Amino acid sequence: MVVSVLMVAEKPSIAQTLADALSPGHKYSSRTGASPACKVHEYEGDFYGQRAWFKVTSCAGHVYSIDFPPEYNNWDRVEPLTLFGAPTVKQEANPKLRMPKHFQTEAKGCSYLVLWLDCDREGENICFEVIDNAVPYMSSAGSQQQVWRAQFSSLAPVDLKKAMATLGSPNKDMSDSVDARAEMDLKLGCAFTRFQTKYFQGKYGDLDTNLVSYGPCQTPTLWFCVRRSDEINAFQPESFYTIDVTVAKAGRDLQAQWDRGQVFDMPIASLFMNIIQDDNAKAVVNDVSQKEDRQARPQALNTVAMLKMASTRLGLGPQQAMHMAERLYLDGYLTYPRTETNTYPKNFDLQGAVRAQSGHPAWGSYSQQLLSNGLARPREGVDMGDHPPITPVRAATEGQLGDAYRLYDMITRHFLATVSGDCKFLRTRVNFTIVGEGFSVSGRKVIDPGFTAIQRSGEMEDVIIPDFKKGETIEIKRVSMGSHKTRPPSYLSESDLLSLMEKHGIGTDASMATHINNICERNYVKLAEGRRLIPTQLGIALVHGYQMVDNELVIPKVRANMEKNCTLVADGKAEVLPVVQHCLRLFREKFIYYVTNVELVDQLFETIFKSLEAAGRPLSRCGDCQRYLSVVDRKPVRMFCKTCNRIFKMPQNGQMKLYKELKCPLDNFELVFVANKVGKSYPICPMCYDDPPFGAREEQGKHWNLDHPIYKKYRPAVMSCIADNCSGTLCLDVDSGPKWQIDCNVCLQQLSIFEDKAHKIKATSDTCEECGSVLLEVIFNKGKSPLPDGELERKACLVCDEIFNTHTVSKTGKNFFRRNPGKGKDIQCICQGKGKGKKGKGGKGKMRRTQRVPLGGLWRVSTAQTFATGRGEDGGFGALPMLPVRTKNLVAELESVRLRMGDQGERSVPPFGAADPILGLQPPGLGPSGLRSDEQCLDIDIVQKVPVRGFCVSAARVKELRDRTGASMGKCREALKEEEGDLEKAVDWLKKRGVRSMEKRATESAEALLGLGLQQNGGAIVELRAETDFVTRSDVYQQTLRYLASTLAAAPDVAAGGTQAALEMLVADGPDRPAQLRAGTALSEALLELGSVLGEKLVLSHVHFLAPPPDGVVAGYVHPKFADSMPGTGRMAGLVSLLAPGCDAAALQSTAARLARHVVAAQPRFLSVGSISAETLRKEQEVFKAAYLEQVGPRKAGAVDEQVLKKVIDGKTNRFYQETVLPCQELVAPQAGASDKKPVPVAEWLQAEARQLGVEKILVEDFRLAVL
Repeated sequence: MVVSVLMVAEKPSIAQTLADALSPGHKYSSRTGASPACKVHEYEGDFYGQRAWFKVTSCAGHVYSIDFPPEYNNWDRVEPLTLFGAPTVKQEANPKLRMPKHFQTEAKGCSYLVLWLDCDREGENICFEVIDNAVPYMSSAGSQQQVWRAQFSSLAPVDLKKAMATLGSPNKDMSDSVDARAEMDLKLGCAFTRFQTKYFQGKYGDLDTNLVSYGPCQTPTLWFCVRRSDEINAFQPESFYTIDVTVAKAGRDLQAQWDRGQVFDMPIASLFMNIIQDDNAKAVVNDVSQKEDRQARPQALNTVAMLKMASTRLGLGPQQAMHMAERLYLDGYLTYPRTETNTYPKNFDLQGAVRAQSGHPAWGSYSQQLLSNGLARPREGVDMGDHPPITPVRAATEGQLGDAYRLYDMITRHFLATVSGDCKFLRTRVNFTIVGEGFSVSGRKVIDPGFTAIQRSGEMEDVIIPDFKKGETIEIKRVSMGSHKTRPPSYLSESDLLSLMEKHGIGTDASMATHINNICERNYVKLAEGRRLIPTQLGIALVHGYQMVDNELVIPKVRANMEKNCTLVADGKAEVLPVVQHCLRLFREKFIYYVTNVELVDQLFETIFKSLEAAGRPLSRCGDCQRYLSVVDRKPVRMFCKTCNRIFKMPQNGQMKLYKELKCPLDNFELVFVANKVGKSYPICPMCYDDPPFGAREEQGKHWNLDHPIYKKYRPAVMSCIADNCSGTLCLDVDSGPKWQIDCNVCLQQLSIFEDKAHKIKATSDTCEECGSVLLEVIFNKGKSPLPDGELERKACLVCDEIFNTHTVSKTGKNFFRRNPGKGKDIQCICQGKGKGKKGKGGKGKMRRTQRVPLGGLWRVSTAQTFATGRGEDGGFGALPMLPVRTKNLVAELESVRLRMGDQGERSVPPFGAADPILGLQPPGLGPSGLRSDEQCLDIDIVQKVPVRGFCVSAARVKELRDRTGASMGKCREALKEEEGDLEKAVDWLKKRGVRSMEKRATESAEALLGLGLQQNGGAIVELRAETDFVTRSDVYQQTLRYLASTLAAAPDVAAGGTQAALEMLVADGPDRPAQLRAGTALSEALLELGSVLGEKLVLSHVHFLAPPPDGVVAGYVHPKFADSMPGTGRMAGLVSLLAPGCDAAALQSTAARLARHVVAAQPRFLSVGSISAETLRKEQEVFKAAYLEQVGPRKAGAVDEQVLKKVIDGKTNRFYQETVLPCQELVAPQAGASDKKPVPVAEWLQAEARQLGVEKILVEDFRLAVL
């Protein structure tokens, strides 16, 4: 029986190398799989004694990447603090590659899976990504092991065959450590980055960076650079002095070295100088010594050492060097380039590696000499148990490798140097005295060059000095005093920075290069001459700001501890969840403290950077306040209105200027003209670009939307884009004359039409019957018309008309349009025209209809009075957004569509095929039935609304409706226009329209606020969510929240039932009820209606209720979220219930209120030590134990005394109680008259309060805590 074996490598090239090395006779077949990037190589062979059919394929890096769910990816609607507790999802790293489908398909029918991923933590993680997709679709292997793991470090055939013979199992712990680090880095980095990017970019205009990013590895890397910069700036130069003596011997001048080196006191240096310059002074030799010395050969090469050498010797950046090394590995020239080991294992075939270089033209003879003389034993180093050092596998020339040969040359020479002898030389030192002061002259002579003969950076030259004899007198030729100044240290080089990162445990050997590249790309440092890293003002301000708020945000110790925790997971000594939760809890507290004190960082930024107002230039007018918007041309490019205090995102590429002083018909903002370097230009409305009124929000900035009225007029649609894999539409650039062009609204595809022959081009309302493109009406210049008989005007299709098609050229170099029809060639075009066809037989060629024609037919309503030029008498646009209809039953579908024609009122559209009695128009290209003869499904656009002289709405009327409903100014104006000023109808219009849109929105909203209500029956905390903080700041929203909290606190039966019971509660009338919250309806319906007028969905997320115990009280506290928040609302809220029989209720209430403040500030997790579950305590103690053993080190961990370990764990457990258990916490709320005293535990404080109130004790019955 033949079994099927699926083998998966990390790269397609490795899969092909595997198939070639392992297939019998190097015979295998190849085919394409479900993924377009990864082929499948097949051959027949043996698998552990069974005949097997092997399928060798690969992935392309990680199959999945970690990210937040889509609802958490909106920066404007998600509070960064929520990201610490947000869920994460794994999604396809590159959906276009279809990797999950690829593995699922290939796994069907296979009994075994062999994983050939890179042998590091990342490789193990990819192993389990492949396992998750492949194993569920595989056939059973009975009781035998089904999933195997190959361990290899080289792609040499002998190493691959050895790995195939010694298969093992994948390591789940190593994979989990990668997931743990990825989740922590994602949440920490995104939370800090989002907050400070929005905060600082909203205030300063010359930051010169798109992201003010923070990273657990990136920021300590930047700290190293800034620390060195601070040392340089704080350096105070100091003068020092030397005595320089030149002696003469055998006709040569020799510079002598003073034994004292230098002195820092000028009078002392002058004293020595005067003594030596005495006329009777002589230089007498008192000792001549010779000693054989040696320079040790280098150690084997690991990743960090390779990157440092590439930077200092070759001038290559770490990331560039890493990419080169990976390419050399994939091509089979090097062993795996990601390793921390710098010593060769005992079974490593050094002889074979040197023999592979014996035929190289540059060092082949040296390799042969090494083999004949015997290899030197490599120096001992550190074996990290991952991969052997980086070693060349086979010889290669510069012609084979190109630019990567420089790195290959360096690595190969270094490898040969490690197995060469030490460099031996004879050192000669001559000591002599001048009036008691000692001086010396040194020389050397190479005895055996050893490794320096092959390693270019280690060559040694002889330093020859004459022969000296003890006791002889030497002529003093010159004596002088040198004056010098101490110099500051140099800025860190990439090599220096890599050493520091390795020393402090920042990043891994594979990720260090990425972190250095990131701080360069973020404009935190600049790369200077000698590959030295000089921090920018932005980088210095950030680091200094972090240090002012919390020094642990930047120092490497915290990140190093995170890496140690991940190592504990990889070694199987700790579980993933406790490690991740511990780190996130720590950084969440740091984040809250950073946000609270960000003004300290802001003070530094104010002294360095310009405000938005100072950095911007006025460009166009705001549609709300009619004052000028300023544009900041530095990236990120944005516009802002200082009056409205709003920032608008803008395109990041291109020059901007005012566009004809025209205004957007939707919001009255002046239009801006954007022209980029490739010649594509288009107008935009700042408001509509930042907050698109059409299409999905995630498409913002990717293209202009054809539904917008400014593009219907100034960039009218012509036809589908002809570029591959583009779903865009080619639109006429009405501003491009006399060199007319057509641009795609999505990609960079451009068409140049008619060169300079056309005087005017207009997109008509007619469409081509053959291809569906819009017909163009062209007026040519006199004397340049390509039309027969010198005609100047023609209306035709750009695709199907022979003359129009001939004068159309693609600017991207793709010849989709025929330039010379009738040559007998099958030239790809949208529609083949007349002339000779494929085989040159003449006649009319067949018309091939394009696969993408979204413009089936355009029916635009226009009248001679108002729309002949596309603009009305009032200067407005002639056509607002069209209503697309796609159906075969056109008549039935369109009878329900209504038109509003100014003073003509509403009317129905007549059936297709019949002329309109009022407008006098006939839909083009349709028969009496309203359908084309080919019965194809067409796109028909009709004008939904055509304003002639729109209803004038006064500002006072709009304000009145806004005050009544709380809706935005724009929606209030639109509602009043629709209902012709009727206030009551406008209110109903807002509700109906809003409720329909609210019902379609997602139930999760990003912003929230907490409300606290206290009544005799108990206390309630209510969490009400909205979509943006603009709504949560509004009075209507906060009044509603206070009303709900107060009402639920007075209704314990409802509040105890939770959120669902509260939503079913009827809204009761009362003095505290907001007018916008309709009484007598269910709360769920009332919130839906209120959200409709506010423009956002409101969600009652959580209800927390706490009832007072008998003879007890309930008190609460809420910490405000905004400075102007209403009392009783905030972002953190707590409730506490206390019991003290016989105590005065008012006095006990005061104590409870102070304890509630403590609960909000300290955020306890448990009511008492006894309420902590045994499982929770066990997991925490496991983390404590693992952390302590890691701290003492692997050598001492085995000898730790159990009693000592128990005491350490007990101490950490007590500390855990003090941090999380309410009675054990130190009281945060201030004590009366004890501001200078040491904080006391809550339990002791309650005992003191009980004595003061005259009761035996005060008991904490329960507490509730809610934090956003």
